[in-house]
Amino acid sequence: MVQVTNQDYDEEATMLNSPSPSQPADTKSIMEDAYRGISRGMMADPLKSSNPQVNLELMDTALRNRNAPLAKSHIDQLYNQIDKDNALNVMNKINKRVFRTDNEPSDFEPSAPPLVESYEECNDNWMVVPLYQLRDKCLLVVESNGDYVLKKKEVEDLHYNDLHQIAFNDKLVVSSELVVYSAIMRWCRKQCEVKGSDCDNTNVKSILKDLVYATRYGLMSEKDFLARTIDDHKGPDRMGILSEKETDEILDYIRQRKKKKKDLKELPYKMSRERCGLTKPKECNSKVEGFILNVLACWATVFD
Repeated sequence: MVQVTNQDYDEEATMLNSPSPSQPADTKSIMEDAYRGISRGMMADPLKSSNPQVNLELMDTALRNRNAPLAKSHIDQLYNQIDKDNALNVMNKINKRVFRTDNEPSDFEPSAPPLVESYEECNDNWMVVPLYQLRDKCLLVVESNGDYVLKKKEVEDLHYNDLHQIAFNDKLVVSSELVVYSAIMRWCRKQCEVKGSDCDNTNVKSILKDLVYATRYGLMSEKDFLARTIDDHKGPDRMGILSEKETDEILDYIRQRKKKKKDLKELPYKMSRERCGLTKPKECNSKVEGFILNVLACWATVFD
């Protein structure tokens, strides 16, 4: 039986007694309990995804919410899914954490209590090692797929440190230094747009810094080095990023190399050094085949 009373309903008193910003302790406690309950459920039966983009987004969400176990789970899954199509996306996603300085604001959710499995994870620096391992895997993928990866638009969003490490890598596999030059110039143009500055000589040099010397100009042909444009960008000789002395030294080296002159003095900043990845497969195969034939010949001599 429902009993009805004549007691007046005090709406104002009810509203005053409801949770409010003046009572943060209880509200915070409820939010923490709810968050921990949901997170523990996810940790007990973590989501397994074969989609690298899903793992990338879930990893980022877990890091933002300071959920160390969940973040590690998706970092581990993502590590085995990195390929030439997504390597740059992963690098661009994690660079804000890998290269974050103490002066930069974090994007941690203020209401999210850290969920950790060890004391070390109480400090947000725990994420540096696994994220750097993820970055190293991306760099290895880029290294062996230079031609393909450096032509992707995502290059334009790379952190300076990432592009620097890629472009100066002695093992980068590229068919031509034009690929490297074009990627750097596209990145530079995007930086000028972001800063709202003109792409004149002074601005370009200040943005590129050491990247001015990342292209191995000495490996170019004279025609390519003196080209008017390369992929809608001014050629190296016309861009104004090299001094007159540097340009003359590069041209002299290119011309002497064409004449197959021996004992050429190497250009500074490794600008004339062959990348290991530029070794032609046929040359590699012939060397290996030659070695095998020599070994077999030695064996034949011994057993004869």
